[in-house]
Amino acid sequence: MNRIKSQIFLLLIFSGLQSNCQILIDASAGINWSILANISPQNEFHGGSYQSYPSYSSSLEVKGRRSKVIHLGFSATYYRSNFNWKYETGGHSPNGQDALFKLDWLRISVFPEFSFGKTFQVFFNIGPYINFLLYSAKSGYKIYYQNINNVMVKVQTPISGSAKDDFNEFDFGLQSSFGITYYIINWFGITIKESSSLSLLNINKTYSSDGNVKNASIHILLGVTFLIPNKKQK
Repeated sequence: MNRIKSQIFLLLIFSGLQSNCQILIDASAGINWSILANISPQNEFHGGSYQSYPSYSSSLEVKGRRSKVIHLGFSATYYRSNFNWKYETGGHSPNGQDALFKLDWLRISVFPEFSFGKTFQVFFNIGPYINFLLYSAKSGYKIYYQNINNVMVKVQTPISGSAKDDFNEFDFGLQSSFGITYYIINWFGITIKESSSLSLLNINKTYSSDGNVKNASIHILLGVTFLIPNKKQK
């Protein structure tokens, strides 16, 4: 009975929002460039480096607005981070890795958005986001040094499989987006936008005391926007 009441309550809220708000639905796809940002090694952390590679990105964004200038938005973005991470630690028993990582994220964000224009509509938003790690993989080498006949010899062993032991499954930070929508007709338009994010949490599990790794990304997206007017506009 409580479940039925909850469903009825949510339905009434959605109906009320639809009657008072415009609903914008944006579906976009494009390219993403993710990097490891703010690596801050301590004294025992040596040779840390990373290289990022472009990958795909897609987003589904739903926004409701009560005015022409300011409205509240919600977005869900799926994207991949591709990067090579190489490091070596110091000390008497140094170790490290040289590996390619692939991380698939689901980013959820809520934000106030400012927009102006009618046929050509310019918009900008900024707000917090949370990231959920959906998939991870790594391939490359673990590096360590072995004493052979009193000589320290560098040894590389292959690694592959999931990277869930290397990275946290949750991330939090700030995102922003800027773009232009061209409305071909009143309820349908073409949108191009740039979206970026910067994490505030360390995403790495391993060696977190040696190097603080934060995720940053830039997305260039092209897509379509559907505008569902409120009942007063129909």
